Amino acid sequence: MITVFADQHLYKIKEIVPDNIDLHFYDPELGLPAQLNKADALLVRTVTGVNNQTLSPIPQNLSFLATGSAGTDHVDQQYLKQHDIQFAHSAGCNARSVAEYVVTALIIWSGKNKIDLKKECIGIVGVGHVGSALQQMLDTLGWEYRLYDPPRAEREDEFSSVPLKEVLDCSILTFHTPLYNNSEHATYHWLNSDKLSNRNFKMVLNTSRGGVVDEDSLLEAVSVGRVEDMVIDVWRVNPLLTMK
Repeated sequence: MITVFADQHLYKIKEIVPDNIDLHFYDPELGLPAQLNKADALLVRTVTGVNNQTLSPIPQNLSFLATGSAGTDHVDQQYLKQHDIQFAHSAGCNARSVAEYVVTALIIWSGKNKIDLKKECIGIVGVGHVGSALQQMLDTLGWEYRLYDPPRAEREDEFSSVPLKEVLDCSILTFHTPLYNNSEHATYHWLNSDKLSNRNFKMVLNTSRGGVVDEDSLLEAVSVGRVEDMVIDVWRVNPLLTMK
């Protein structure tokens, strides 16, 4: 029998896993369980970091690890690969719902502030599963937008990404990128003091990963009026964002 340890908060996990699986739940607030030595598979969420400190030594039977999220920056995939552990994630699992969340937030915000969204331009930074779902919704609504995703443009001849200046000229920015710290197209602190210093935005939304936005720089931009409003669904370290 295959033994699986799963984060107890994974949505409907008990209903999904077949009855012939020996399923154990753990509380992520207490860290990874000590009984992992008998696990064949481990299912986590973004709140659980997986690396050579949190998962060491590697459980003898562990051969598969998955995260119930589209984001993967909490998992050291190279570390898993070195120990022949297969990895999977849930890319696109919540794309439509996140896109609906963004549109709903914009509708509520525009209603409160008497803003005609058809007269604004929305910069979509990151056009993967979520960004593409948002693009489809904006097409239906007839809202103007710009697509910014240079790595996708490099991979796909049929996709065109606007220049950086053009997306930064939008009055609204919404982020839908993975969090990459060290790569040619790093997204860590993509929105930083340099990009915020000489521009004004009516709205900044981040529903991707907390580290994509430099939180201190964004709060400073809000305090001096360069950013009028923000919707932050994810954050990294700054507790002030939870009170805005």
